Amino acid sequence: LEEAGFSVRVENDGRCFALGEYHFGKGMGMKNILTMTLGTEIGGSFVVNGKNYRGFHNSALEISHISANCTGQWIDWAGLCAGKGIENSYRRETGRKIGAKEIFHLASENDEKAKEVIVKAANILGMGTASLINILDPELIIFGGSLSKQRKFIEQSVKVAKQNIFNKKANYKFVISSLGNKANLLGAASLYR
Repeated sequence: LEEAGFSVRVENDGRCFALGEYHFGKGMGMKNILTMTLGTEIGGSFVVNGKNYRGFHNSALEISHISANCTGQWIDWAGLCAGKGIENSYRRETGRKIGAKEIFHLASENDEKAKEVIVKAANILGMGTASLINILDPELIIFGGSLSKQRKFIEQSVKVAKQNIFNKKANYKFVISSLGNKANLLGAASLYR
């Protein structure tokens, strides 16, 4: 490719999302931001002064793989509070295999099992978010991904996170991406700035 005048860069989608938000979205003007993309799994990134924190082995903030023990066994965090986890929890409770979007719809119609599953997932997401904040101390936390459209779910998660943040004097800000899926594309483009 170099002979043809092209250069290629490869980047993780969660990190692209974070760069998009940092340069073009709600993270503009901030020194450091924590982003979490909530979909089937959970993507994460921490941008400090315009650069993604990668860690020594280039595997930092693979937050789907944080282990939690909320069901009596250790499981990946995403398996408890991301889309796949919500679906699995609902299936264990009801025997029905349906998608997360439908579970949120059922909860909005006062289906008790759906509401229980979503509240539990929101609480787990909030606890994990608080742990990340306690470790990283970001200026801003940005939620993206398909589950970020579920406002009550995010609001409950943020409420739990705020209750469990160590530094009670800090004024952490929580927002939902306004760029949506465009954040990933803009972040990828920013790699060539």
